[in-house]
Amino acid sequence: MDERRSHPPASPAATVLRDRMLAERLPRPRFLVVAVLTLTTLATGGLVHANRAQDAARHERLAEKLAEELQRRVEIYAHGLRGLRSAFAGSVHVSRAGFSRSVASQQPATLYPAAIGIGYAQNVLPADREAFLREVRADGSLNSPDAFASPPPADRPWLAMKYAEPEGPNATVLGQGLESEPRRRAAAERARDTGEPVLTATLRLRGDGAGTPGFLLLLGDYGHGPPPIDEAARRAAIRGWLMVALRADRLFTGAARVTDHELDFAVDELRPGAEPEVLYVAAATGPAAAAVRGPGSSTRTLRLGGRDWSIRTRPNDAFQAASHAPAVATAAGGSLLALVLGLLLRSQRTMLRHAHTLARTMTLDLKRAAMTDRLTGLPNRARIIDRIAQAMADARSGAAEGPRFAVFFLDFDRFKQVNDRLGHDAGDELLRLIGGRLRAALRSEDATAAGRMKATPTPGRRTRDLMAARLGGDEFVVLIEGLGGVADAEAVGKRLLDVLAPDYDIGGHTVRSTASVGVALGNAGHRDVAALLREADAAMYEAKRRAPGTLRVFDAEMREEERLRMQVAADLPRAAERAEMRLVYQPIVRTRSGGTESLEALVRWDHPELGSIPPDRFIPLAEASGQIIPLGAWILDRALEAYAGWRRDPRFPRDAALSVNLSRRQLADPGFCRTASTLLAKHGVPASRLHLEVTEREVMDEPEAALRTLAKLRAGGIRIDLDDFGTGQSSLAALHRFPLDVLKIDRAFVSGLGVDATRTAVFRGVLDLARTLRLEVVAEGIETPLQLEIATSLRCDFVQGFGLSRPLRPEDVPAFCHAAAGGLNRPRLAA
Repeated sequence: MDERRSHPPASPAATVLRDRMLAERLPRPRFLVVAVLTLTTLATGGLVHANRAQDAARHERLAEKLAEELQRRVEIYAHGLRGLRSAFAGSVHVSRAGFSRSVASQQPATLYPAAIGIGYAQNVLPADREAFLREVRADGSLNSPDAFASPPPADRPWLAMKYAEPEGPNATVLGQGLESEPRRRAAAERARDTGEPVLTATLRLRGDGAGTPGFLLLLGDYGHGPPPIDEAARRAAIRGWLMVALRADRLFTGAARVTDHELDFAVDELRPGAEPEVLYVAAATGPAAAAVRGPGSSTRTLRLGGRDWSIRTRPNDAFQAASHAPAVATAAGGSLLALVLGLLLRSQRTMLRHAHTLARTMTLDLKRAAMTDRLTGLPNRARIIDRIAQAMADARSGAAEGPRFAVFFLDFDRFKQVNDRLGHDAGDELLRLIGGRLRAALRSEDATAAGRMKATPTPGRRTRDLMAARLGGDEFVVLIEGLGGVADAEAVGKRLLDVLAPDYDIGGHTVRSTASVGVALGNAGHRDVAALLREADAAMYEAKRRAPGTLRVFDAEMREEERLRMQVAADLPRAAERAEMRLVYQPIVRTRSGGTESLEALVRWDHPELGSIPPDRFIPLAEASGQIIPLGAWILDRALEAYAGWRRDPRFPRDAALSVNLSRRQLADPGFCRTASTLLAKHGVPASRLHLEVTEREVMDEPEAALRTLAKLRAGGIRIDLDDFGTGQSSLAALHRFPLDVLKIDRAFVSGLGVDATRTAVFRGVLDLARTLRLEVVAEGIETPLQLEIATSLRCDFVQGFGLSRPLRPEDVPAFCHAAAGGLNRPRLAA
């Protein structure tokens, strides 16, 4: 029984008396308001004190991030100089054309926005001065009337500016000596002695940066190979200096982005015995330099390029707004509470309901703000990670197999250039526009998917859920649940690419910033959100590497391939030193006599962990990294050494030659001709016995440069073979322009001899063309008796292929040549 019903109801008089007594017990509103306000004041003061400690720690963290960003920016230019030094490591000297091509290959206008020029200064000893001037006169460096106007020093080395790119605005620095100005001389000497990039003290720049503060970043060039180990050896080996001229304002502009623009900062150069010089100030309010001093500011010393710099930071209004929020909220909340309680005493039930609703709304707003990116209005990193974790949990609890959801990782091409060239405000606007397009795309995708499911419902398939979020910077993530499979994910990804492809209009500028998209498919087996995001990120980078603005779906094969590629690239520079590289030699045989015409040197890599790595796996990596220059020199050196040994063996024919492949980078290297002649002299091999093979694509990539290099090589007696003929896009009419001796017809045409009338006709046509041009011809890829018979009947000069001989070890070459010359009238297929 309900105990409340066991008592008789109170009389009206008793009810009035009880309510009056309750009212008398309640405190008067003004006393309660005063008490609450007093407590609020005390709580607010405590929070302000706590906030100061938290603000100091947060200021320290943001300042550290800023310092790391500045170091990263300088390291970008240092890395570029190291790349140039590696490109020249295999050259006897640095030519103007070689320097210009190497600089252009690094895309300085795109990758190095703070650079106003990239140059090379040569270490010219007094005895070499006339030869140096003859050299620069021959390569055109003296054409400008402003170049080499200053007289060189009479009795000490001349650290002469030899080349500068772009040359037009920097012509006045050509011929200037680094030794003539104390700050440049000191930096050049430190760079020479340490082998590391070194910044000068602040200079007033010339050319594009005329009159603006900046500095030179210098790196010593020691000729062949890496810098010597000890300082004395580095001083003796110094050949010159690579350098980049940097504008201070361009180098530091935009660095505050890493702090979400919550810190103003200034960069000062520390000078012994003098006041620091202000190089750059980024301040949101107040006089620029003064805005980064005074209460709340912090100073730290940073070492960049071998010099000490002072980084001053101070929280700005954006920082203060974020840091004061708890205290302000407490004060406002306390005042509001006092008001609410005061009113509550007048109207208890009604105001209690309003207060509860208000508190709940404020809580929801705070939670929503904590999970939203304030720039784009999209969900932030925390929200999307939480949502992906929920999608994983849903996938594990479902009965369906296969992909259940997909994570799309989007990175926007050329965003950094937009930010650097147009400013961070333009970068922010671009991010907002991208967020708007993603929201519109997902609304459209949601409506389309809902329509399809309504028209063709699938049992057990849930309605598609979609979310787009910004992780940070220009990285966005899209989560789509309720997938029908891999094809479904690819279709969604392609629609995202279409939505994001059009140009953006930002402040009157047309900006193109397409997205590269990586997709990771989620299923019941996924339990780690970070691992799934890494998969999507890896797929995105693979898409960007292959073709920016495209889509790539992650798979296990791609991950393994990337892991192996990274290992091969890391191990390649030392492979030859560790005796992992070796050469084998495939014979080229005369069709008339069966004798050996030449031995083609082929490189093999026996990796201690990965086993035998084919050349098509590591040669492209060597080309891309510049390692092909020292590797190519090593191959030529070892091949000539082996050939010199064969010539001393009586079984080896005296008229047999040596063939070595020449890469695109070697062909473009102006010092290669001297390297080849030096190695020929070293091993005592006549130049006429060396064939250098270049592919059709490499010759036609830069035909004018190739023509000059090939002409020099052939003038020195070396013979030139055009390899893989028929696979490129060259003009047959232009073929006679190149100084060639031999055409090697690609196996793609040889494989069709006797079975494909078209390929046989092409083969015959190439033979007729070669005879007209007085070129000899090699048929590559001979593997069958029919191919050999037809090549011989058509009077092809030479044949090569596994059907005749597989590549031989060096010690087996003399025996093969002796057997081939043993009375045979025609070559025969190997057993």
